[in-house]
Amino acid sequence: MLSARRLLSSAFLLLLAGCASRAPAPASASTASSTALEPFPDWQPSEETPILSATELVPEAWLKGPYHRIRDRVPVNGGFGVFVLESDFGELVVESVELLEIRIGELPAIAALATVSSFETFVDATAESGRRAAEALAKVLGDPVGTVSGLPSGIARLVRRTLRVVRQVALDLGDAIRERRERTASENEEESDAEQTLSAASQQGQRLLLRYIGYNRARRELAARLGVDPYTTNPLLNAQLDELAWAELGGQVGFRAALGATGALAEAVSVSQRLDRLVWELPPADIRHRNESLLLGAGFPGPAVRRFLRNGAFSPGLQIAFTDRLEALAPVAGSENLLELAGRAQDELEARTLIRLAGMALIARERFGPLDGLRISEEGSWVRHVDGSLSLLLPFDYLSHKAELEALLVLPEAATGAVRALLAGRASPGARRLLARMGYRLYAEFPPHPPLQAADDNGGREE
Repeated sequence: MLSARRLLSSAFLLLLAGCASRAPAPASASTASSTALEPFPDWQPSEETPILSATELVPEAWLKGPYHRIRDRVPVNGGFGVFVLESDFGELVVESVELLEIRIGELPAIAALATVSSFETFVDATAESGRRAAEALAKVLGDPVGTVSGLPSGIARLVRRTLRVVRQVALDLGDAIRERRERTASENEEESDAEQTLSAASQQGQRLLLRYIGYNRARRELAARLGVDPYTTNPLLNAQLDELAWAELGGQVGFRAALGATGALAEAVSVSQRLDRLVWELPPADIRHRNESLLLGAGFPGPAVRRFLRNGAFSPGLQIAFTDRLEALAPVAGSENLLELAGRAQDELEARTLIRLAGMALIARERFGPLDGLRISEEGSWVRHVDGSLSLLLPFDYLSHKAELEALLVLPEAATGAVRALLAGRASPGARRLLARMGYRLYAEFPPHPPLQAADDNGGREE
């Protein structure tokens, strides 16, 4: 069985993107540093491993804003641009055009929260909220029955969610034990799947306690107010969301009033158009239950569904995006392979790449006709249409020419119709020439995320 790391980071990114195998991006700086971040300083630019100007990958309007600028030098790593975002709040290394757009959109929220954090009342509230949170946790641990009996209005929901989590942990552990028996254990394996699941169960217990005292709800409500993802991986935003959520729990400051006092709230409307409202409205356990029900209802096997849902590479918001696309693809033959890979994705970029693949397959279906099959393998990612045509899915920022790319473009089966290459980003001159020579019709800047937005989407630029 293919692993996501082998497929995405090795063959998939190496061959499809025509670039060097994906190297780990440098860690982001959470605060301004006297030493500027320089991703891959020894990178030697070439057709195969390019260093591009930022304007070759993103609109000029993105390059500079009231809180930031984008450094012009952009290495392409595994088909994705690696950007340095310099902001008033610190520097970030951002891997992919998609994530860069999100990070830029989060800056007004960071600015609003930074202003709130400077208020004297907020500083006092943060200290008080820490004390109250500790007292609440101690109360739950010391007298769980008595504490629960004091909350009659919410107890039914709490019990249902707790039982649901217990059931999920039991199923996850059973899956891990069964998978453990089905393969030979590696002598160098540091931690078994069962141990990892037990660790996850412990973390889930801690999250339940935090949810009980209202932390998760406060953070979700704050994120909704700002129009950002409550589960963002942005280190500059995460810490501020945490601080203000705890302060809200302390009862010493209301974030609605505090944000209104900054005068910056209207500006802090950013990436909300791409977020499903469920990330703000439902706790993570309810989101998981929703996604599990949809995927099981679509006919996907339970162990594969649960492996995906417990994969931390997918935040609750990314889980929703992938689930909705996968359910819409089912029962197309081959869609189960996407689910298997989602269970093995190792980081956010791989998770977002799989979401893009599923989204591009749906848009290809809408634009070029019904699908007869989906193929995801080391030889490439294809959708086959009922009219006999084939569409190669390339969910990358930049496609470069590489020797292996020519072998990849050999058709996996006889095509009785058109052969297309659907590229989310842009292609180098060498890659465009190769695609044309191999008989492909290239659609550059093909939209990776349904539904289509008529105001912005041109359906891909045919070249």
